[in-house]
Order: sequence, then structure tokens, then C-alpha cells
Amino acid sequence: RREPRGVQRRMPRCAMPRVLALIHTGSPSLGQVRATTLRSSGTGDMSDYWTLPGLRDVYLEDSWVRRITVEPNVLRLELEVVLRESHPLYEPPPLGSQYCYRNGTLLFEAACAVDWRMGGPPASDASGEIDFGTLDVMQVDAGAYTLSGDVGEIRVVSAPPTLSLDA
Repeated sequence: RREPRGVQRRMPRCAMPRVLALIHTGSPSLGQVRATTLRSSGTGDMSDYWTLPGLRDVYLEDSWVRRITVEPNVLRLELEVVLRESHPLYEPPPLGSQYCYRNGTLLFEAACAVDWRMGGPPASDASGEIDFGTLDVMQVDAGAYTLSGDVGEIRVVSAPPTLSLDA
């Protein structure tokens, strides 16, 4: 469908959800994978991730990114998620910890475009696991989601993500 001259759509439309192209740069083991560049002319609220289903009672800003996987139609972030006191699985943090953490997966299952501009190379934490650092921001803009922080910047056009937590 063609838009009248001068009218822009609020978000990129994806006829069929899919990752359009994967371009491997550098070392995939360091997470240096890049897919198509996104453009959004939307004017949605840029700070309301907590209004998304399943994200109301978590605090992504201090959650740790452990692994990132990009597959056709899917962006998967394995996290150590900070739970707010209002979350049903919240427990007081152990001595010496500021937050209650729970392992989980933030999943964008209907991704039609993903762009990851990696920050620095991932580090290894004290246990030897790969650590991409924390998420500082998750912005929502009319079906386009931007996650940024130590991980760099990841932009994805997708249906809303889901968050599942390990037992």
C-alpha cells in the first residue's frame, strides 16, 4: 500500500517477520554479528519498557547480559534480571548484594530486523562466564526496541518481547 505524498508510517512494516540479512564482522564468538539497519519515524514513548507484559516488576537498567543470540526471526538475550520488590519471585538480596537477581531470557520472537552495534568486547566475570555488561536503557518506539549499555546498541523491530525467568 502506498502512503500519500508527505505521510510517513509510524513504524517500519514487516510483511513477514524475519532477520533480513546477517553479516558476520570480526569474531562471532565475541558477538560481533550485525543485521540490517533499522529506521523508525515513530514518535512513541521512549522510556516505557515497564508497561510491556512481563517487564513491569523488573529493573533492566542494572540487569546483566550473559549471552546474545540472533537467529532468523529471533533475538534472544540471556540475562541476570533485577527483580523489583513487587515481583512475585522477589527475595531479599543476599548479604553484600544490592539486588535480587534471577536468570532469565528476554525474547523477541517476531523480529523482522535486528541491528547490533557492539560496544566493547565482552569480559569474563569472576566465574569465567562471558559477560556483556549491563543494560542501561530499553527504549520503545512504535514497535522498534532499542537496548543500549555496555553491550553497545541493539535495535530490533518486533512484536513485544517476552521475559521468562528460570525457576
